[in-house]
Amino acid sequence: MKKNRNTIQRIAAALVLVITSMAFLYAHSDNDYVQSQDAYFGFNYGSSKISEDDAPFVGISIGSEVSDRVTVGAFAGVQALSDFPSSNLDLSITEVPSAFNFVVGAEMDVRLFRDSWINPMVHLEVGHLSVAHMTEPTNNQEPEPLILGNSFYASVGTGFELRFFGSFSIVGLHGYRYVPNQAIGDIATEVLSGQYNSVAVKVFVD
Repeated sequence: MKKNRNTIQRIAAALVLVITSMAFLYAHSDNDYVQSQDAYFGFNYGSSKISEDDAPFVGISIGSEVSDRVTVGAFAGVQALSDFPSSNLDLSITEVPSAFNFVVGAEMDVRLFRDSWINPMVHLEVGHLSVAHMTEPTNNQEPEPLILGNSFYASVGTGFELRFFGSFSIVGLHGYRYVPNQAIGDIATEVLSGQYNSVAVKVFVD
């Protein structure tokens, strides 16, 4: 198991290096790119396969264009791992009630074409993930998050970006989220890794 984990980590590191090299190659090769580099704000929604469940997640992002093919930024996201009192998600990833993971990190998009309203792309994320749950309320204390464990996080996805009017885009992605977590309560080792699908909306501003 440890050997397999080290192999996966080497593959993930290699993907990071390859995609980062591609990004800088595109950025430096676009000598005719004279437009202002726009900042962007994004919101995404999706789900990933964890055990037998499709666990929903939402996230936000902020960043800037490096070139007309590459954007880099920061992101944060949260994903449900069990049901909450006000929801009926029908999740059985853990028996701990009101459990979720929270991830923060850096992201990068690499597009195939410089200027196209529909554009194949690769999306990369690297960051830190924490598994937590909301404590039960008491007479003297409101519910608060309690961290149960932490892990490295990385994801690679491919898909298409639809760009409208140069300032608004919709991105559809399919990929893999890699979370080499240790056992956390009844959550088994590396069980948080899995394939994902997501849709994101981004707004670009000067």
